[in-house]
Order: sequence, then structure tokens, then C-alpha cells
Amino acid sequence: MILFYTMSSWVLLSSLGQPNTLLKNSYVSRAFLILFTVLLLLAIPSRDFHTYGGDMNNYVNFFQKIAGMSLVDTFKIAIWEPSFVFTQWIISRFTSNPSIYIIITVLIYILTLGKSIKNIFSPWQMMFILFAYLNFTFFYGYIFNGARQGFSIMLLLLAISIWLSKGRNLYFYIALILSASFHLSVIPATIILLSLKQFNFKIKTLLVYWAFFSLLFISGFNQFIMQIPFVNSITLIQSYASSAALEHYGGEVNNLKFYAFSAFFLILGLILYKTIKLESALKLTYLKIIKIYTALNCYFLLLGFVSFSDRIAIYSWFLIPILVLFPILNKEKHSPFLLFIVLLILALNGISSTQGFYDFGF
Repeated sequence: MILFYTMSSWVLLSSLGQPNTLLKNSYVSRAFLILFTVLLLLAIPSRDFHTYGGDMNNYVNFFQKIAGMSLVDTFKIAIWEPSFVFTQWIISRFTSNPSIYIIITVLIYILTLGKSIKNIFSPWQMMFILFAYLNFTFFYGYIFNGARQGFSIMLLLLAISIWLSKGRNLYFYIALILSASFHLSVIPATIILLSLKQFNFKIKTLLVYWAFFSLLFISGFNQFIMQIPFVNSITLIQSYASSAALEHYGGEVNNLKFYAFSAFFLILGLILYKTIKLESALKLTYLKIIKIYTALNCYFLLLGFVSFSDRIAIYSWFLIPILVLFPILNKEKHSPFLLFIVLLILALNGISSTQGFYDFGF
């Protein structure tokens, strides 16, 4: 814990410097990326994997069960998506230790996130984005508890980063396909991304859609889609909208807190877009980020009536650190104090969170 606090303090101190100075440069950034990752991986064995939650317990139990089994036999008993099962099977060839399994899972997760960050941000900026994610409310839940969907989210984010950085279309499509092969719930999100890429919707059009879906969400009329035969026949939606799932969830459907959270960051993104001066190319990139967030959030608004709707909202929410920090880090006239304030707020959020790296035993 002390090491995490010390390193976090250094990141905050570094944020007060100017780019490419002793405090804030690509070398310091890379060093902290490595240190944060190593500390996180070293902390994992100190915790009982049962504390990570029900889904991780199931993943570990399955991982141990398939040790020594052939790939064909593994798929015969598997109930999850193929890429996740295949990943588990590959790891089980080398170890049956739960802690090592979780370490490898987290490492893959972090490396994929790191590649996405590298595609979008300059080297000196990368440690601030990773720091933001390490203090992000939902980050650890999708590493340790919802690892299967976590992989899917990371690959979706990778696809987004390839698109934003004007990478090869082939890699974009591969990342989307892999994302869907880890968790089926991402398929509508991939369709949304493909539509945005193909048709280049105007932000005003997307905001009209978002406002319309907001009305459906608030009124509860979004449940009308269950009357559509095609949608009603989708097993995943049926299971999450069932009375048994809703009873198990115990949470509020069409949750207004989730809606307010989504709306706050959309409004904040629009304010930052209007008020922060960016170079023309960076401004276009940021507008694209806002478009992606808005469109993906419509997916959540449409299915807000199902249980665990936050697991749908996460496809847009996981863009929040990028949505907030991209304009601040790329501001034409760099504002260290503004960056410091935002990172301080994130750090305080991380400290107050029940899941965070400040809870680890260093």
C-alpha cells in the first residue's frame, strides 16, 4: 500500500511539470507503466482468489478442472465463448496454480490496455492514462470478477484505438471479431462501431438518438423491444430480462443513477470539446471519441431494463478516462494545474473505492 501511495504521489507531482521535462517525459512515463504493472502483479498472490468474486471463482475452478484435458474435451464441457475457453486451456498447459492463472490474466489485460493507450496518446502521456484507469471505479471488477467480459472490453478498446490512430483496417476488424469471441454481449457494440466507421454520423444526429433513447429509458418504454420477435428470441437478452435474473440481480432496472452517470460524462465531454483549444487533427479525434461514447451509451439506454445493465453500460463507461483526459493532455497551451486537479480527483476516487490498488498489501 505504501508503494502505491508513493508512486501515486509521484504521478501527481509529475503532472505539475511541463511536457518533456525532468518530471514529465517519455522515460518517466514508461518506467511508471512498468512499475505499476509489476506491483499489481506482485500483489495478486497475497490475496485469496475467492475474494475476487463469484465469476472468478468459476473461472479458476474451470481452469483447474481442464488441467491435463485435451482441447477437444475442454470445449465439450465449456459453457463460455471460444476465445476465453481457448485462452484458459493455453494457460493450463503451463500451470495449474490459481495465483499464476490470475497473474497471466491480468498481464494480458494490462498489455492490451497499454497497446490501446499507446495508439492514442504520446509516450509522456501514457502514465497519466494508466493512472486514471487504475483509479477508475470499474477497472478491477472487470479484471478479477468479470474477466471474460474484461477481455472483450479491452479488445473493443483496442479496436477503437486502432480506428482513432488510423491503423490498418484489418487489425480493427480482427480486434472486433476477437472481442465478440470473448463475450457475446459486445456484438451490438461492435455493430455500432462498424456503423460509425462506415457512415460517419454527425454528432448532432447521435445526440438526437441519445435523447430519444433517454426518453425510452426514463419512461420504461425501452422494454418494447422485447415485443420484436427477433430480439425476443435472443437467448442472452431473454436470460438477463427474465424474472429469475432480475430477482437475483436485486438492483433497480432503468437505473437513474446509471443514467445520470452516463449523462454527466457526455455533457462534460461536450463542454471540454467546446472550451479546450486543440489542434484541428486532435479536435477531430476528440469529436470521434465523443461520438463513440454517445453511440455506445445508446446501447445501454435501450437495454436498461435488463438485469446487470451496468455490464452493458460499461462498454461506453470504459472510455471515460480517455474522454476526460484526451483534451486536457493535448490542450494547445498545456495546463499542468488542471491535469493535477483531475488526477487528484481520480486518486481520491481510487482511495475511497472498495476495489482498488490502494487495498493491496504493499
